[in-house]
Amino acid sequence: MTQQLDVAISHLETMVERVTNSDKAIPDQDGDYFIETEHGGFFARVDGGETPILRVFTIISKDIDCSCDLLTELNEFNRRLTFSRVIWVGDQVLMETNAIALETSTNEFNTMCLEVARASDFLGPRILEEFGGVAFFSQTGEPDQAPPATSDWPGYI
Repeated sequence: MTQQLDVAISHLETMVERVTNSDKAIPDQDGDYFIETEHGGFFARVDGGETPILRVFTIISKDIDCSCDLLTELNEFNRRLTFSRVIWVGDQVLMETNAIALETSTNEFNTMCLEVARASDFLGPRILEEFGGVAFFSQTGEPDQAPPATSDWPGYI
């Protein structure tokens, strides 16, 4: 592990503690930090070496089979995203966004979580209804906030 990676992990822990108002952020066995806020449930981790990358992600659906139709739907959705992306990997559909770990402020980290939540809340029900699988989180977005009635799209992500 490089010194840059150590510093980035410490920085992530500080941001997680601030966002969740916890005393100590502790990673799971995979090195992921679970973040539960009023906006939902997310995971965050740092990968890389000399330029550590911060990854914020949520699992939209697990136990979902890959198909050409599913990949086409995910690609169509990705075409409309700016920073986030949705992927199928290991029988799961994930929504994630990335940033340079050491250049990310706590406010930017919180925004990353919101972006992932909003996009996954828009796409998640559609994926589950059309392609099956099992919802990982029942809600990843803000409670008591319904999507706009006139919009078919979550907005700028």
